[in-house]
Amino acid sequence: FFYDQLGVHPYAGGRGEGYDPRLEAGQRDVEAGFGVKDMTFRGLDRLREQVYEDEGIWRDVVIGEFGYDATPGNWYYVAEPTRATYLAEALRQAGAWDWVTAFTVYTGEGFAIDGTPADEALRQATARLRE
Repeated sequence: FFYDQLGVHPYAGGRGEGYDPRLEAGQRDVEAGFGVKDMTFRGLDRLREQVYEDEGIWRDVVIGEFGYDATPGNWYYVAEPTRATYLAEALRQAGAWDWVTAFTVYTGEGFAIDGTPADEALRQATARLRE
């Protein structure tokens, strides 16, 4: 089969905890049924390198979903205002990678950002990227 871009949901964290997107790739690896899964945001670069090794093509990446849950105890949980800092940093990092072509913040149940510090932080980070 053929595809042009690699679509990913690089959630960073585990049950009850979201990880700082500044963590280096490989610092939160977990064993999965298909091999090692890097649970850091920067693990996205590692995944892209693996795709290159497997296919011989550097793929652009679409971040189809990313976010942190604001519900204590849930997967990828991070309380405000730390959640705002983490989301803005993840967007900044994605903007620095010329191979990331889209970044979508997931806003489903528990992940909503409207009217939160995360909402304002993302607006400011987006404005800085446009400068």
